Amino acid sequence: MIGSGLDRLSRSAVPAAMHDSGEAFDRPRCHEKTRVAVLKRLMDWIFGIVDTESAILWLYGDAGAGKSAIAQTLAEICAREGLLLASFFFSRNDPKRSTHQPLASTIALQAATSVPELRDLIEAAIVRDPTIVEKRLDIQFSLLLFEPINSLDNQSVTAFQALPKLIIIDGLDECSDPQIQTHILQVVADAVAGCNQRLKVLIASRPETQIATTFTCDPLRTL
Repeated sequence: MIGSGLDRLSRSAVPAAMHDSGEAFDRPRCHEKTRVAVLKRLMDWIFGIVDTESAILWLYGDAGAGKSAIAQTLAEICAREGLLLASFFFSRNDPKRSTHQPLASTIALQAATSVPELRDLIEAAIVRDPTIVEKRLDIQFSLLLFEPINSLDNQSVTAFQALPKLIIIDGLDECSDPQIQTHILQVVADAVAGCNQRLKVLIASRPETQIATTFTCDPLRTL
């Protein structure tokens, strides 16, 4: 049974934004034997094979370039291989997915669901402060995800080492407020930098000016 903390988290999360949502059945995917080079380079980055230390990579292109298909396909591959911690697919056509408000909750719920050792830590954070899901985005990411991950490092070395490494955020440009798009990047970059685990975050979007400008600053990089 879901505890009171995770029950509150699930009410603020948006399942439709997850890669395996029932509403994602018609989401574009890469056809077999297409985008092979891009997918290989992304997998190499996840495994640390490519020559970059960047924890955050930007997959960008104009409308119709196949960004979401790549993100969806990568999410499915990594989920099968136990590499995916969480995903969030923004959509301007869905009011619940065109805002930043459920982002941290949706990612944290997936982490709590896929990593049993994290579940109690995340739930305990919500029990301590039931208003977490209504706080600033940086506070949500810190208390709901990155502090529990750091605590896991102290409680279970085995679980910490086996923790899935990848977070995918697709369609950032479809978040309705351009200033919030930049804020999300800054929050994610700061949070990842303070995490004991070497997480990887893939951001996919159109090359909007405010997003491109943010990616000129460390620790953000382009792919």
